Amino acid sequence: MTTPSVSVYGASGWRLANDRSQIFHSDDDRYLISFEDRWRQRIEVIDLQTGLPLAAQYPGKVRAFAQRDNQLVIINDNQLTLTCLSQLDQGHSVLLDTDTCAVAISPDGSRIAVGLKNKQLLVLDNELNQCHQSELEVPAALLRFSPDGSQLAIYATQDKTQRLWLQDCDTNQLTQLKGSRGAIKALCWAAEADSADTLVAASGKVLYRWPAGVVKAVPLYKSDADMTLLGVHSGRAVIKLANDIVVLDASAGDEVWRWQWDNVVVASMTAGHVAYGENRELCVRDIVTGEQRLSVASPDEWFQFVSLSHDGGSVCCSDWNHALYRWQLADGMASHPLAPFSKAQQLIPLTAAGQWLTLNSNQAFVWQQDQPTALQRYFVPGADVIALDEEAGELWHCGFRLSCVSLASGKRIKKLATGLPGDAACLCVIDTRRLLYISASGRRHYGHLVQLDRDSGEVLSDHKIDFTVIAAELIDGAVLLQSRGGDRYRYDLASHEVTPLSHYSMRYSCGLHPLHDPVVSVSPSHSLILEYGDIDDAPSRQKGGNFMLAVTDANHPEETLLVKEYPLEIDCAALSADQSQVLTCHKTPQGGYCLTLTALTGGAAEQHIELPLQQDHLLLGNAAPKVTKLHSLADQSVVVGFSDGQLLRVVPR
Repeated sequence: MTTPSVSVYGASGWRLANDRSQIFHSDDDRYLISFEDRWRQRIEVIDLQTGLPLAAQYPGKVRAFAQRDNQLVIINDNQLTLTCLSQLDQGHSVLLDTDTCAVAISPDGSRIAVGLKNKQLLVLDNELNQCHQSELEVPAALLRFSPDGSQLAIYATQDKTQRLWLQDCDTNQLTQLKGSRGAIKALCWAAEADSADTLVAASGKVLYRWPAGVVKAVPLYKSDADMTLLGVHSGRAVIKLANDIVVLDASAGDEVWRWQWDNVVVASMTAGHVAYGENRELCVRDIVTGEQRLSVASPDEWFQFVSLSHDGGSVCCSDWNHALYRWQLADGMASHPLAPFSKAQQLIPLTAAGQWLTLNSNQAFVWQQDQPTALQRYFVPGADVIALDEEAGELWHCGFRLSCVSLASGKRIKKLATGLPGDAACLCVIDTRRLLYISASGRRHYGHLVQLDRDSGEVLSDHKIDFTVIAAELIDGAVLLQSRGGDRYRYDLASHEVTPLSHYSMRYSCGLHPLHDPVVSVSPSHSLILEYGDIDDAPSRQKGGNFMLAVTDANHPEETLLVKEYPLEIDCAALSADQSQVLTCHKTPQGGYCLTLTALTGGAAEQHIELPLQQDHLLLGNAAPKVTKLHSLADQSVVVGFSDGQLLRVVPR
């Protein structure tokens, strides 16, 4: 394989292995621990200085964990492993009598409490030697050491039986606490001014407290709905309701602050701050003064989880695209890079040399070929398609509604009415006054060619079509349309007539499966059409590779210029800008990717270019992301887009 010039664009790191991972800061705030406990049951540790996962990760499944300083205790069924954050692949393990259901580490790291399903409570030292064993009525579900490590709170439940105990860590004596009527979902210790520890728990709609030496619970606060206890700090108890964050006096139970949102989805509390938000908005406040320390919006998808650093200096959030974001509370500056975390849906070359623009989910990015990070980012919420007017300095986008963003300021300058027919398939700038909106057709509905006024959004014309447009190109007072099936059309902007330019039958006769990918061309004005996909498994045909590719001239559809079979699945294929080569990208047996350039004429040898994968491409337990886009630029370099948002620019030799 040749060694081409390959440039990498986009974020290095700042991705999680799973989008459903809860996130937690390590005690020293150096690392972020990502934990997915539902399906994959994996743990991942991210270095917050670089945003990259540590080279050594814990290889096994994880049911629960506890962390203190650099120590990490991991439980999986009946195996308990003690390791350190900086060397997750090393450590020592012990096998217990039965499955483990709860674990906690004392503040000084000298003791580990473990609750087993057989109702045993074990206390181990930091060499995993057993120090004490207790018999409980029901299995432990929550374990919490007091801040000074002198007491262990134990909440145990099975069926409808619930018990709450305090264990003296010196004498190992158990004292049952009473007063809570429902299931307890969270336990927190509050250090009072006189150093006497108070236990606080949320049970259904009631918040209880047990001051030191008191066995009977003292009701602290009652709400109208079930609550979640976020934590107790600086004399404040913070709870999350469905639509509210409530800050209480931890001694008297009086409301100090209440912040209302339509729907509180994520929340975290530590070091005198609380972070909360819904969908794409996040707010951080001081729980003592009520001051707002930070208000940010998600650059891309909805927030999934949030974690505040223990020193109160920063906040991290994760979203549905596996992305990880970090902001400093002091100045609101982002630590994560200016880059997308989702695939490029569109790529538009710009007039400036070596620049192009991509649409990635809810954002558009401007790239420069000699810079690894984006030059500019524009927020285009819900955009399915974009259209660019560089002369007017406007970026139009359409999804939930049709809107326009200024290229200079990045601010939205126009928002037109909703109610356009169908889902957006293409958007085209006609002139300084008009836009062409093209909707997709389907089995039970027509597509539409809608001319709109760029200022008012007024519909100037609406023409129905019975084909789905995948590309549109403005040429000499008309718009050339490329259909999904391969046919090309000319739409006259004055008369609104749609005239077929070429009739094209998809290459079923070559052996392609009828449900293969849509046709691909450089643009509607280019005549060559590329099709690729699964090979039809018809018995009458001799089987070859697993995938097939065919190139045809739409002006002469009776001839097929190229038919080629591949032993591996084609992730993506395209034609070069000058229509002289076919570009294909597929996985190699080693798990990487190979870009192949095949000449259509002249008999030149194929070029096979191995694409380097970045460290964060190989996510923990996940296969490498797919190649979702190939785009040939005018200088014959190729932009390769991955499903995680990273781009490679390949200059063949």
